[in-house]
Amino acid sequence: MSRRHQDHDVTAATSVIERVERETAGLFGAIQRRRASEGAPGDDGRGGTVSDGIEVWGRRVGRALGLLAAALLAVNLFTHWFF
Repeated sequence: MSRRHQDHDVTAATSVIERVERETAGLFGAIQRRRASEGAPGDDGRGGTVSDGIEVWGRRVGRALGLLAAALLAVNLFTHWFF
């Protein structure tokens, strides 16, 4: 392979890698901004705390149920025990 073709291949590969990095940075950046705006349980997003205990417990229960459902589906994937 000539030096010219190698340079072209390297340039093409570099441009593809840069494009993928730009696209994924935009996607992950948007996800991170959305998560930051939601805040963690007990955080109102302005440095204070949420005084609404139902909101905090609602998030905890929802996340626990989601984890339980994911675990059941993972077990079912290998054992066909549930479905």
